[in-house]
Amino acid sequence: MLRFGRVRTRIIFFFVLFLALVQIVAFVVVNAANSANARARLDSELLIGERVFQRQLEQNREQLTQAARVLAADFGFRQAVATRDVATIESVLANHGARVDARVMTLVALDGTVMANTARPAAQGERFAFHGLLQQARDSGAAADIVMHDDRVQQLVVVPILAPLPIAWAALGFEVDDRFASDLKSLTTLDVSMLARGTDGQWRVPASSLSAGARRSLLAPARDTTGESRSVLLDGEPFRTRDLALGEHAPGEIYAVLQRPTASALVGFEQLSRTLVVLGLLSIVVSIIGSALIASGITRPLAQLARDARRLAAGDYSHDVRVKRSDEIGTLAGSLDRMRQDIATREHEILRLAYRDTLTDLPNRAMFNARLRERLADDNAKPFSVLVMDLDRFKQVNDTLGHEAGDQLLCGVSQRLQALLPEGATMARLGGDEFAVLLPEAAPEQAQHTAGSLLSALEHPLSVAGQPLDVGVSIGIASYPAHGEDAGTLLRHVDVAMYAAKTRRAGFAHYDPAHETAREDHLTLLGELRRAVETDQLCLHYQPKLALANGSIGAVEALLRWEHPERGPVSPAQFIPFAEHTGYVKVLTRWVLREAVRQAAAWHRQGLQLRVAVNISARDLLVRELPGVVAELLDRHALPAGLLCLEVTESGFMEDPEQALEILDELSALGVGLAIDDYGMGYSSLSYLMRLPIDELKIDRSFVDGMHESPKLATIVRSTIELGHSLGLKVIAEGIECSEELAMLEAMRCDQAQGYHISRPLPAAAFAAWLAAGDWPQLPRGDADEFTLASLG
Repeated sequence: MLRFGRVRTRIIFFFVLFLALVQIVAFVVVNAANSANARARLDSELLIGERVFQRQLEQNREQLTQAARVLAADFGFRQAVATRDVATIESVLANHGARVDARVMTLVALDGTVMANTARPAAQGERFAFHGLLQQARDSGAAADIVMHDDRVQQLVVVPILAPLPIAWAALGFEVDDRFASDLKSLTTLDVSMLARGTDGQWRVPASSLSAGARRSLLAPARDTTGESRSVLLDGEPFRTRDLALGEHAPGEIYAVLQRPTASALVGFEQLSRTLVVLGLLSIVVSIIGSALIASGITRPLAQLARDARRLAAGDYSHDVRVKRSDEIGTLAGSLDRMRQDIATREHEILRLAYRDTLTDLPNRAMFNARLRERLADDNAKPFSVLVMDLDRFKQVNDTLGHEAGDQLLCGVSQRLQALLPEGATMARLGGDEFAVLLPEAAPEQAQHTAGSLLSALEHPLSVAGQPLDVGVSIGIASYPAHGEDAGTLLRHVDVAMYAAKTRRAGFAHYDPAHETAREDHLTLLGELRRAVETDQLCLHYQPKLALANGSIGAVEALLRWEHPERGPVSPAQFIPFAEHTGYVKVLTRWVLREAVRQAAAWHRQGLQLRVAVNISARDLLVRELPGVVAELLDRHALPAGLLCLEVTESGFMEDPEQALEILDELSALGVGLAIDDYGMGYSSLSYLMRLPIDELKIDRSFVDGMHESPKLATIVRSTIELGHSLGLKVIAEGIECSEELAMLEAMRCDQAQGYHISRPLPAAAFAAWLAAGDWPQLPRGDADEFTLASLG
């Protein structure tokens, strides 16, 4: 309930928060609109004030101009100017200035020098400071402007003294001061300030209707908003201001600043803002009450649904979901109840699938391991055995007939084997084509008897996809406690035994620690084999092939040998199959090809036309780069392609026939000889054999060895020779051990013979010496051609 109390609180919180945000946004929008209206109103008042200000300046200019003209028309003043009566001039200027309230009265000679100045008598004889204004008066007859003089802002008017031609200039200055600003404020209701730059470059406020603090705030840097309204803070109070640049002859030096407090324009909107705040607070209170009622209506049934869900989570599917409503929560409750029913229905099926194999309905690996651990946990456990079986050639069935046929095969095998197991035994499918059997209270001898029965049961073909299939099986046996006292050890040891049986094709095998030693040796051997390639521990021996037509030696087979620095000579039977299994055989093939081509090229340069045969692995026919590698080696060593022959077993092109055929076609196009090695030991058909671009057929030694004592073997060899010749192939027999076999092969018109009776494989130097000595068996017919060797170089 505490959890749903938090949900209710969150609902109320988000309702109120949403409404508060709406109210705040509305208030901000309205307040912004009010502020915009207030600014517009202030801007309008400032614009009107600017016009009044300009009009007032114009009126002052006209008054000054009129006063100056009255002064210029005074006859006595003109006579004093003409006679340069300075005392009279100064008296007249002072009296006239007092009458018009002018702060400064100045008389300027035609040459621009000051003749008299009421504000500063000492200026007599100086140049008139406002020569631009004086020039404008010369051009226009009169001139007026706002100027800065003696750090004071003045409105200055210049008119000529005529007699009747100009004899001097009269300049009248009216000071723009606080009184002037106050008068303007009374006319415009706006605060007016004059801002001017003094002779020292500092800004000053010579006239203003503002307070002293507000005046200081006006002392801003350069004015860049002339003719525009803007908002500023003056003495901490917001104002709306408008700057007017004054003084045509001193641009940027004098400004009139019109100000209006922002608060004065907002007075009318404050009541509206207070009303909005009150309404907002009332709506928030109402929303709190409403959201609390809504949240309670939601969370109460949700709390009940949560209790029902906790029962389901605890595995109790017997109670119905108790919430009955017609809204969305009711729909959720109905869905939860249907889910409860579905879970109750499926739970049993899930448990079954967790421990059963879906294809064969046998126990799976998890159940098998559980039963094995139960057996081991029994303190009174008697010896028992574990069998692990792996089907032979199952991959070929999958690849040839498809996975559906493979599944049918697995089901058939499981049914046949399960029927033979003793009572109490557990058979499980571990995965793929691997099965396991737990034989309780079965000693190794009894386990071996059961394994034999299982092997016998699979001697009879299984019918799959409408055709019989022969399926073999390899079985490993491990017994408790002899081969392990825990589940992990037993399963690992029985797995080792199974792979030993598969490797030896023995049907079944008991666990033997030597099996693991052999596996460890293989792993060690792989690392040492890599070092052997890198440190030149490998070498090639060459076994000659005797041409039976003339008794000559025209070809050899390159055979790989490994002289281990510690183990001594390592048989190829030890490392070649392991290299094929790990894929390292491709590296060995590259090394053998490189060394064999090099040696064949050396013999070719010596004048020996010896065709060197090299065995390639089935994995090599899956490497598309092989033809390119061979071509590069032939070109590098300048060896004619016909002096290289590649031998491949029948099984080598059965894994991927199409790619193998493509690779062989490319090699044949290079001119390299191709031979089928160990013919008769594979599964290739004659129709497929006809498609291969091969030159030679090598009869496996298992048919040649002992054929002089077995008419059946002799018939097989004769038939194979005739078959090869009918296909246009050269036939080679390997494994010749005695002269009788050699004589029979000659009589059968076999093309070449190879075996220990002719010569063992020899290193390149020893083979050259053997070839030079001609130390090989002579053919048993008198007319055999003699082989002579001109030179070994």
